[in-house]
Amino acid sequence: MKRPSCTAYKSFFFQCLALCVLLSEPSLTQNKTRESPYDTVFVSGGMTTYMIFPENVAVMDLGSKGYVGKIESGNMLYLKPLSASVAPSSLLVRTTGDRIYLHYIACKRQPDKIFWDYRADTLVETMPAGINAAQTVTRPRMVYLKQLEFLKKQKKRKLARYAYSGIKMTVSNLAVDREAVYVLVDVENNTSVPYKLDYVSFTYKERRSKKSRRRIVPQENVVEPLAQQAATAIAPQGKECLAYALPLYAGTNKGFLEVVVREADGNRLLSGIIPARKIARSIFLASPNNAGRAQSEAANEPLPNSQSDVP
Repeated sequence: MKRPSCTAYKSFFFQCLALCVLLSEPSLTQNKTRESPYDTVFVSGGMTTYMIFPENVAVMDLGSKGYVGKIESGNMLYLKPLSASVAPSSLLVRTTGDRIYLHYIACKRQPDKIFWDYRADTLVETMPAGINAAQTVTRPRMVYLKQLEFLKKQKKRKLARYAYSGIKMTVSNLAVDREAVYVLVDVENNTSVPYKLDYVSFTYKERRSKKSRRRIVPQENVVEPLAQQAATAIAPQGKECLAYALPLYAGTNKGFLEVVVREADGNRLLSGIIPARKIARSIFLASPNNAGRAQSEAANEPLPNSQSDVP
């Protein structure tokens, strides 16, 4: 039997010495978790996690499609996972007062905390100076309503159309100003059953190629209206114009705004998309005092009108 060489003995000696050093260092033997500056919001499929903010939610961004968020009553956010095996991701919430809340989000079978109430919390982060010139001043709701009233008087266009089970939705006009996007949605009920509105959701999305989808998780920004003029139901053979002022968001040429109308007592869901390039070229509204001098660079060609256009 061949005896080990002197080099082998030296190597074994230094390995033992390194092991002794590692075992003598308590910080390396303890399983410590580095604390993150941002809390993790845990969600579960068996219950809903609630977040309540001191102001209305303007933008909610989930870093993964494995989670769903719904904005209710302006300042409340409901969160749930689509599956128990969804990977951890990020969560960003911006309120109408330009306060931002940054969190991690993860799935847990029994979350220790499902109620996040920030109404009495003053330790919040604000947007850095220069991002929003009006960050210290909240625009009154009446200003958005005046802009909507002016837009209603303009010539209507067919920017997006969708029909399902006798219900027809048409995005009839679109405009922007320095702080908001204004959308008019006509809903026509061609049936004998009333169409009761549950809620209308607006989501900024991005189209991505198959190759980039494998590398990048698509981002979605669910936004809550800053102001609205909307009926609660559309009578049989009736038609209503729903007007919404949304937070301003700059999308890419491949981005779009998805509009989804949901029924309260039924499954007649309506959906349409508005490409971001059309938002960028839509009517620009001056201040309410000079709204009569609106300038338009919008094209009049119709836009995609079905859910099949959405990737």
